[in-house]
Amino acid sequence: MKSKKIFSLIICMIMCLIPVFGNVYASTSYNLGIDGYSVSIPDDMYVFTKDTPADYEGFDHYGVEYDSMMYQLQIDNQCLYAMEKDGYSDFSLSIASPTISTAGGSAAECIDEIISAEKTSFKSGDVDVSSEIFKSSSGVEFVKVTCSSGNSGRISYVALYNGKQITARYTTHDSLTSQNQTYAATLVNSMTFPEADSDKEPAENTEDKKPQEPDEDKPVANPSLNDDDSSNDETNADSADGSGASENDQKNGNSQSSFDGTMKTAVIILGALVIILLFVMIFGKKNRR
Repeated sequence: MKSKKIFSLIICMIMCLIPVFGNVYASTSYNLGIDGYSVSIPDDMYVFTKDTPADYEGFDHYGVEYDSMMYQLQIDNQCLYAMEKDGYSDFSLSIASPTISTAGGSAAECIDEIISAEKTSFKSGDVDVSSEIFKSSSGVEFVKVTCSSGNSGRISYVALYNGKQITARYTTHDSLTSQNQTYAATLVNSMTFPEADSDKEPAENTEDKKPQEPDEDKPVANPSLNDDDSSNDETNADSADGSGASENDQKNGNSQSSFDGTMKTAVIILGALVIILLFVMIFGKKNRR
């Protein structure tokens, strides 16, 4: 009888945790508008692509106009831009003609040029930079560049594949943590690629078509990609739904992603269920006596 009760409690614990951990890994796959390319984005992020409808709730959440976002995606050659709902972290993905030297045919052979470009585009001034070769779960080789300066950081992944330059950037408006590293790697590992064409040479960057600019009175999207330090500070504050994401007096806990918060919730629930189980076992013994 005792073993049946304990077994039933264990089953209840597992059933309670299934929806919690299901939410942690819940994601949606997005076709990137190029045959064979896709990426999975966690559902705790607002996602913008060229196919995003004008009535998407993410525009109201960040106070960004539809035309402004579409313009930003176009000038940055981005096929996807995603931001966590707390406004502290974002992810962008570009698949376009190469802007780096393609003589070597692989990103690893252009690593110095990639590091320089990522450092320059991240922020001027003192920037801590580290790099390594990252092989995704799909077998594509990226140059991973990590830049950090003060209360902001960015993890970039750059690859040359089928004549395209693939650039994925995960940016946080707080100090980089190991959780940020894991989160960024998960996003890149979720990417799918078309079959490699070994005979295809990287295309030259011939895109000189200038997109039509939106109205001046409309806000500019994609705040994390501004090179100017002052504009970074201003737009980061606006992007967090008016909550002032760049204020230095915010606690570090507030900058953690919804992913981290859900994990904490799961641990709390598990701990509570274990305590209840122990309570039942102890008092069950006393009652039998």
